[in-house]
This record gives sequence, structure tokens and C-alpha cells, in this order.
Amino acid sequence: MDFNGDQWAEGPNCRLVSPGFLLKRVCVSLSVSFTVGVPGDPIAAHVGSTVILPCWISPPENAEALEIRWYRHDQFNNPVLLYNHGKIQNVQEELYRNRTSLALRSDQSGGLKDGDVSLRLDKLRVQDDGSFRCYKMLKSWRQTWCTHTRVKLESFGFLL
Repeated sequence: MDFNGDQWAEGPNCRLVSPGFLLKRVCVSLSVSFTVGVPGDPIAAHVGSTVILPCWISPPENAEALEIRWYRHDQFNNPVLLYNHGKIQNVQEELYRNRTSLALRSDQSGGLKDGDVSLRLDKLRVQDDGSFRCYKMLKSWRQTWCTHTRVKLESFGFLL
């Protein structure tokens, strides 16, 4: 695979996009007129710092009634953060307890009411390097998106 240009691979419900070294996959289980936005480049941060992993629904749609689940690869049932029934649930991977919350991706964001389902991750650790996935489901009908956001950690000026 050539990583110098954008790479596209499509399946019945998924599109895999690779701009440079970043892999993004957006999966939609229904034909709907919504897309999910994620950053085009990995997010670089220092160990101990805080990052916002942006993820939003476009066009904006109220996400307050959605199940929003941020998780690591193959850890769907052990989420980094789970929002359901209008609040953050107590079901969470122990490594992320007291370090995560839903956040605004920008000062202009309207939050959940405008479809902003971004994750705030505090006190970054070396173990946080890698991809995070965001899953959203509406209670009355199934609509699923998977977004991958890669966090690159930097320490002492060198990339880990």
C-alpha cells in the first residue's frame, strides 16, 4: 500500500480512508444523509497533557438522545466513555476512570445539541497512544458510525 497519497477501500457499509499514515474508517449501517467528521491528522500531545478527540455529526443533529460510546480497538464492551439515557454511565475501562468526559471541539460548538460528541482525555499516558473509536446509536432505529482518531504522544521532544 502506498502511504504517500490518499488510499480508499470501500465495503458494503464502510469506507476506509488513509490520508498519509492516518487511517480513518467511517461505517454507516443505514443509508442516511449524515456524515461524521473527524480530524484529518493524528493529534500530537505530551504525556500528562489533555487532548480533545473531535467527532461530530454533520449536518448538526441533536445527539442528546443517542448512545455515544468511545472505545479502543476490540474493547467495545469495555468503553473509554459511555453516554446513554442523557448522562455518562458508570461502565468504563478502569484505565480511563476520572480522565474522560464529553467536550466541545471548538469555542463555536453547541455541544451535544449540535451533534458534537468529542471526547476529552486528561492526564495522557503512554498507554493512550493509538486509535479511539466513537460509536453512536439512536434508540428508535440503529445508526452506527465508527470513527478512528489516532493520538501520537510526544515526550521530551521525541515522538514515542
